[in-house]
Amino acid sequence: MDNEDIKGVLVNVFPGECESVGPEMVDDLIAGRIDFERPEHGRRFDLPDLDTLKDALIALRALIDMFFIFKKKKKRHPTPEELAGAAKDRSAKQPTISDEEMDALVKKVIEAIDNRQPGPAGEKPSLEATSDGKSSSNDGDKKT
Repeated sequence: MDNEDIKGVLVNVFPGECESVGPEMVDDLIAGRIDFERPEHGRRFDLPDLDTLKDALIALRALIDMFFIFKKKKKRHPTPEELAGAAKDRSAKQPTISDEEMDALVKKVIEAIDNRQPGPAGEKPSLEATSDGKSSSNDGDKKT
């Protein structure tokens, strides 16, 4: 999945949160250009929508990885139930994501992967994420 696919899933499952933080912030979050760190001031200033999107992105990337691991091992796509089960077994669910939202993420990941078009060499594009959940294609960092 490329960044546009991931953005489409986030906007579909979390439309209010994406609208609240704005499209540029969603793009920066997906591209890994945002570092989350504890501010020195404004400890009471809360960004729940950004936290939700950050957790959704972590869960989404874990689901993508699990999808392809399952596909490689079983030689077929996982069902939504199988992917959801794998996510629960591996604690991919994040604290700000409800069970209903996680189920929607699972469904949309499978739909997005099924709907991708092959790339130039007949390969489907992929998004590689580092262990900290950031894309490997950083263009700089923004602090929040």
